[in-house]
Amino acid sequence: MQRLFFRRYLTINHSKKGWRRYIDQLKDRPASHITAFAILHEVTAILPFPLIYFPLKWLNIGQYLPIPIEYIQEGNKKINRVRTRYGFEPLDESSMVLVNLSMTYAIVKVLLPLRIGLSLMLTPWLASIITRSLSGLKRFKTKFFS
Repeated sequence: MQRLFFRRYLTINHSKKGWRRYIDQLKDRPASHITAFAILHEVTAILPFPLIYFPLKWLNIGQYLPIPIEYIQEGNKKINRVRTRYGFEPLDESSMVLVNLSMTYAIVKVLLPLRIGLSLMLTPWLASIITRSLSGLKRFKTKFFS
């Protein structure tokens, strides 16, 4: 029963192999699928940041990298000017926050092929949700405001 319910909203042609079945749907309904892909692509870029940053911070991996302390101090000085301008407290001179953020950014960039694949795979599902929501709003509008 659960499989039938979920399968109803995924309209993937399973006769095609690989990514072709997802690309064919993009050709059929480009607006909803492009919107869904863009949303998923951004979510898969933002969501991993805390999931990667905090383990790096707790494990203190940044201090094992061969980065001269002068570079870390210089980066923290530049960031502290921006932080104080916007009312935040300055970082400590030897803070590893920028190193951890840089490593997190690099890891998220390395995961780009995985993120694109995941976004492509989930695009039809999210596009069906967006389409159903918009058609529900249209019915609501015509029912109550016409």
